[in-house]
Amino acid sequence: MTSRNSSSSRLSDLSREELETLTKASGESSYRAGQVWQWLSQKGVFDLDSMKNIPAKLRTYLNDQCPASALAITHNSIAVDGTEKVLFTLEDGKLIESVLIPAEKRTTICLSSQVGCAVGCYFCASGIDGGKRNLTSGEMFEVFMTMRRLSIDADRPVTNLVVMGMGEPMFNFENLMTTLDRINAKDGPNFGARRITVSTVGIAAGVAKFTASKRPYNLAFSLHAPNDRLRRKIVPLESAMTVEEIRQAALLHLRETGREVTFEYVMLKGVNDGPREARELRRLMKHTQAAVNLIPYNPVPQLDFDRPDDGAIDRFVDILLEAGVKVSVRRRKGADINAACGQLALRKSH
Repeated sequence: MTSRNSSSSRLSDLSREELETLTKASGESSYRAGQVWQWLSQKGVFDLDSMKNIPAKLRTYLNDQCPASALAITHNSIAVDGTEKVLFTLEDGKLIESVLIPAEKRTTICLSSQVGCAVGCYFCASGIDGGKRNLTSGEMFEVFMTMRRLSIDADRPVTNLVVMGMGEPMFNFENLMTTLDRINAKDGPNFGARRITVSTVGIAAGVAKFTASKRPYNLAFSLHAPNDRLRRKIVPLESAMTVEEIRQAALLHLRETGREVTFEYVMLKGVNDGPREARELRRLMKHTQAAVNLIPYNPVPQLDFDRPDDGAIDRFVDILLEAGVKVSVRRRKGADINAACGQLALRKSH
């Protein structure tokens, strides 16, 4: 998979310091950089011509040096439960998806970190065509700001952000951290760090850097099985951490940051949803201070898996609760528009 780093090819990819350097080079006062930054990072406006308090000369100069956004909404769908899925076309014609998920008092943005996914979890649509490239920090930030604007327009302001869309976030660690730090920044959206969650299948180098950085964002592991034999049948990536390595990483993260991780567990009928797997997961959790988020499978037409029945889900939950495991079951959202967990797919350009 080719990697595209956060070079200053687009206005949204610029850091504030880079923007100040360009502004000075144009002959304008440095305070103009702060005005442009406000348009970008607080208002989510990436079209230079819309920045009416910016001198035309500076707008022209910036557009020549680093053209404004080429990201565009190609299609959006709204499910019966209010979930909104947006298909974006990027500058190079590639496609990504993001989802806006309403749930009682919460509204969550599900953000992608890559075009496609190289992990290839067997139950997930995102990896069917493999991984294509990393998203730049600017692309991710533009998607966030666009989705936030849509949520405000729908009178349901965003409360949470999960990096659980297309791609493996730890394969795009630097760009992602740049994006999240900008989203969290006081001179930007000032979005609360404790409301941001990064999910990974367990890429050791990225997890280690994430913990060592002591950033205040939440960490979640896509576990999906209580043992390595079964996990490799679900998550085939050989470089992914083992179950024990994930458990140890969770304990280290708690010691270093004071924050518990979450283990995500997609329940596949007849594969990992039985009492035996529940008891094995219960034993694993006995020595791990963490929470379990059960995700009943959302069907993908191209894949041969089924959703467990409610009885199997209830039995699984009861076995975990008997041992005092903190467990939740994710509600199914956006299934009628293929926007539920595991259903985001790399579409073909037409």
